[in-house]
Amino acid sequence: MTSSSIHLCIVAVGASAIRATEKVVHTWNAGQWPQRCILTTHYVGSDTFSEQQWPRIFRTIAESNFLLLDTMGVSQEFSDALAEGLAEYRGHIVVVNATSVGVRSLTRLGSFSLGMLRRMGKATPDQRNEQTTDVNRMMQLAGWMEKLGKTLPVGPLRDMRNFFWICRYWFYGTVHNIENMLYLIGREYFGGSDFPVPEPPAVFDDCAIMDPESGRVFKTTRAFFTAFPPDPAKPNVALLFRTKSYPLDTHPVTSTLVHRLRQVFNVIPIGLDSIVARDFKKLRALLAPRGTPCIDVLINTEPFRLGQGPVGGDALAGEAFLRELNVPVLHPFLLNKRSRAQWQQDEKGTDVGEFLISIFLPELDGCIETYPVAAVGTPEDQTPELSPLIDRIERLTKRSAAWSRLRRKQNSEKKIALVIYNYPPGEAHLGTSAFLDTFASLAAILQKLSAAGYTTHPLTAADLRQTLLTCSRTSSQTGYTPMGSAHQTIDAKSYHHLTKDIWGMESVEKTWGSFPGTIMSSRDRVQIPGILNGNVFIGIQPARIAQDTASARYHDKHLPPHHQYIAFYRWIEREFQADAIVHIGTHGTLEFLPGKEKALSASCFPDALLGTLPHIYIYYSGNPSEAMSAKRRSHAVLIGHLPPPFRQGDLYEELQELQLLLDEHEEAKNLNPDRCAAIYEDMQAKVEMLGWEWRGCDDLHRKLSDMKAALIPSRLHTLGSGFSDDEIATYLAAYFRTSCPEGNVLYRMLAQKEHADWDTILAEPHRHPELCSRLESHARQWIFENVLSKTSSAGSQPHLPPELHTLVERARQSAEALRHNPELDELLRALEGEFIPPGLAGDMFRTPEILPSGRNLVQFDPRLVPSPSALRQGARIAEQTITRYRNAQGTYPRSVAVVLWGLETSQTQGETVGQILSYLGVRVIKKSGNWESVVELIPLGELGRPRIDVTVQICGFFRDMFPNTLALLQNAFTLAGFAEEPDEMNFVRANARQLFATLQHQGIENAAAREFSLARIFGPAPSEYGTSLEKIVKQQTWQNEADLVSAYIQSLQYVYTPHHYGRELEGLLAANLSRVEVVSQVRSSRDYEITDLDHYYEFFGGLARSVEAASGKKAMMLISDTHEGSAQTEDIHDAISRGIYTRLMNPVWLDGMLKHCHHGGQEIAKRMENLIGLAATTGAVDHTTFDRISGRLVFDDIMRNRIRENNPYALLDIIRRLWEAHRRGYWSPDAQTLDRLKQLYLEAESHLEEIQL
Repeated sequence: MTSSSIHLCIVAVGASAIRATEKVVHTWNAGQWPQRCILTTHYVGSDTFSEQQWPRIFRTIAESNFLLLDTMGVSQEFSDALAEGLAEYRGHIVVVNATSVGVRSLTRLGSFSLGMLRRMGKATPDQRNEQTTDVNRMMQLAGWMEKLGKTLPVGPLRDMRNFFWICRYWFYGTVHNIENMLYLIGREYFGGSDFPVPEPPAVFDDCAIMDPESGRVFKTTRAFFTAFPPDPAKPNVALLFRTKSYPLDTHPVTSTLVHRLRQVFNVIPIGLDSIVARDFKKLRALLAPRGTPCIDVLINTEPFRLGQGPVGGDALAGEAFLRELNVPVLHPFLLNKRSRAQWQQDEKGTDVGEFLISIFLPELDGCIETYPVAAVGTPEDQTPELSPLIDRIERLTKRSAAWSRLRRKQNSEKKIALVIYNYPPGEAHLGTSAFLDTFASLAAILQKLSAAGYTTHPLTAADLRQTLLTCSRTSSQTGYTPMGSAHQTIDAKSYHHLTKDIWGMESVEKTWGSFPGTIMSSRDRVQIPGILNGNVFIGIQPARIAQDTASARYHDKHLPPHHQYIAFYRWIEREFQADAIVHIGTHGTLEFLPGKEKALSASCFPDALLGTLPHIYIYYSGNPSEAMSAKRRSHAVLIGHLPPPFRQGDLYEELQELQLLLDEHEEAKNLNPDRCAAIYEDMQAKVEMLGWEWRGCDDLHRKLSDMKAALIPSRLHTLGSGFSDDEIATYLAAYFRTSCPEGNVLYRMLAQKEHADWDTILAEPHRHPELCSRLESHARQWIFENVLSKTSSAGSQPHLPPELHTLVERARQSAEALRHNPELDELLRALEGEFIPPGLAGDMFRTPEILPSGRNLVQFDPRLVPSPSALRQGARIAEQTITRYRNAQGTYPRSVAVVLWGLETSQTQGETVGQILSYLGVRVIKKSGNWESVVELIPLGELGRPRIDVTVQICGFFRDMFPNTLALLQNAFTLAGFAEEPDEMNFVRANARQLFATLQHQGIENAAAREFSLARIFGPAPSEYGTSLEKIVKQQTWQNEADLVSAYIQSLQYVYTPHHYGRELEGLLAANLSRVEVVSQVRSSRDYEITDLDHYYEFFGGLARSVEAASGKKAMMLISDTHEGSAQTEDIHDAISRGIYTRLMNPVWLDGMLKHCHHGGQEIAKRMENLIGLAATTGAVDHTTFDRISGRLVFDDIMRNRIRENNPYALLDIIRRLWEAHRRGYWSPDAQTLDRLKQLYLEAESHLEEIQL
């Protein structure tokens, strides 16, 4: 063979190997082999890599005779361009790594191609699901080839061996390996017999202790400790890092990290040759050489899950191994594509890919503390190298040390800070939390700590309430400002000493003035509200803002914390010297302070205020969206707690009377038809008295059936408390009926015994109320006999169908988790520095996998959104919405507005996303396993209707949790908007054309105007999560509905497009809303009725009112309820009515809430605020409703006294809200009623003055 030059073109993300290749070729050119390798390189792993660079890449490829491709993680568009553009390429192609199956299949080296592997049956990349590639088989095949390497003749097998060698040379891209790679290429494929015979790739052990500072490798822990004797006074930490220098060389960063950790720890640095651990036996031998783990903390810098990477593995084996170790697992990560400056300037913190592999996936293993410790430093040649982030390494070291102290310190010596909330500020709201009895939970925690040897003593819930109220009490007629007695005060000298290392204090001074400010300050001091109980401090989290500036943005991350807020956390860490801080309940405000969405830096206030404190956050397991912000923005271990038990609310009073009239009417039709008219009139009169619209007997029957069947919270939850068997049976019966396939088998079997068809009953349950009631009773009896009975088991019921055997086993596991609640035990384990295993957050009725509670909450996999079932449900919702509009208006809606929440998306796996895609006439195609979804248009002929435009209002939690889904929706709008279809069949295109002309007229250049004309996703600024509308409703600082519209638009007018992330573009949101004819939102959980949660009036109500302001007319307002499994779309009036009559007016619900001292009154007062918000934004709360509520809660002497006894501050709030309803024109009581209300207000105020004295 005649020797010829290698014209090598490298297109790669492996920066270290590129640099090594350039170095080798430079040495050749200056020495023995000039011009033997003509090299061109293209680094494509940067965030700035764009389509403008493609032509140059393809030109240099065409000039080459050997192409090395390494394109893992590049865009699908570039992958597709490579696959297409290389069809005529005649040189050798070695694809060492690629996301795309199409690119991988390009491999051909000599007589070898990737198809050979498929034919050999050793590794078969599935064209539909690249995840099925068996990496272990590939590695086995590579090993086999290497063993045969010296004896292989020229031909396909030798070329296959060479392919594997080139891949390994590249992944272990040292100069030595790269030089041997070029020797092999030159000798084998370009006649370079004068090149030295290449040595096999020099690789590292797959798992071994490797000291990055000296380069020494140790097979055993004993050998390592012989060379590096441990200091018995120091804790032990293991550091997992990658030995491969791919895609970037991590050794400089790892060396820096080990050097700093060694100042505090005995460090065991363990190098892995893969991004996942495949040999847990070997890893176990290194970390638990005598069967017991020898470390206090594990730090893992590798992306993905410990046991599973992008092409497979065993995730469960990795999680099981971490459970065995039972130590905190911290997960700092390396920013492989971003420089320090890019990261510091980006409020997102990471891009989508980094979020998935470095934050979300490690969280599934139970990892905590996800922030970067290295970023790329780009030199002049644009091929990056990693550079350590020294301040983040320092933070990691100190926080790791704090976690280790929890393992080594005696409980009696530990100091613990317990923090509760007071939002909005005021005595009525002290200890507020979602579904949690905070004071009873505090009492349970103190009891548990005392029993575990902590220096503290138990207190009752009543004692805690009374004592803590004195720390926050000062009331006035206009509001509350926490000012009262405090455990501790901080003077100016101490404050400046405590805050001297906090970045951003200039913004604090600029916003709040000089210390001490006006919030909880006296003279030259600020107060730290709380009580000291031995070594336990129980504190009240400071307000974010003063009450008299309540129109400010309470959750605005641009608003820096004030002096007293900063002093509170710094005092806990540095003066009290807490060993850990525990936030109790959902949720506080620490995680909403200024800073990045995730991947926090030293300039982020949550990070700065927590300092080195291990953070444990007791959080409601049914709220994954806000929980993830708490986890990622405050370095929290989340201890998920249960929802309260639910029960049927049943019918009462007028509702029961209406049901009797319906039954009587049905009976009269057969037995006494002459009475039907009179009964009919009685029903109409009662319906109108309730403020409902009369729509006939069928509609009334449906409404009453829904209300009777509705499950409502029977009480609040106390941390660590379990469910009774009766409560478990209610839960399981509801789960079987609505969300469980095997449960359908049970109900079908029970229905057959009643000679009925279950599917028929499900379709129209309101037509079979007595049968539904009997089936529910039979199901509960079956559960007691087969699940809850101590003598029953699946195996003891051989007559049951196989599906019910499975059902019994799962149900018994759920029942056990509900009976014996481990939340307090898991809290203690966290305080002792143990591993808290991960647990899915979500709706317990949809996702029983959230059981047992007490685990470290994680979110639903964003890569799976939207799921196939969510797409089907979303399509049903869209169809119901369209049908309702067409029935009312006779035409299709041209534009619909939807509310898209992170909470709903987590619970339903994307039903609203499915709804949006259905309106647009777009379908989803899954590609590359779970890593990518693409969209395509449904042809108009198949769709059978026009494409309907959609304006999407997202919350900040959706943006943070589902960035990949955000991109999917953006692509869907672009696809629909650019479709060459008639305007009358594509309302997206028609509206976009009009917007494009308007934007051009405003002076926006063509490309941006085109993109903005298809912008349909609006939300809060990148630094925010909600709106200021909620805050001004809470604080009653708005004058008219126009203020609410202004607050809404100003908060949510930030547009999210492919090239503009949270760009403020004034007027664009209003322009889209002016075309909207339907406003829609999914209610996905029975946790909250529309009247139970302030965010419904904030988002749905704010959107509806803003549409009316922009268009001049009310839109149709629809709520689609999917919590029962099927979709039921209803008018907002009906949704509000159900919430009022199943909960706020329901004696059963009121009794359940008022069992909880202080918190019961809170829950009632919250709903009064929500009603004002809904009345103001939707106009769907009529005067009759306020008549009935005032009669129930205030004018009924017994109920009023019960509320006063429970929470006198809440009673005053309720009366104020009723007065506000009158003042704003939502309620028109007569003069006598108003006089009575005034009298009761004065009595309530007088009572408060007495108890405060």
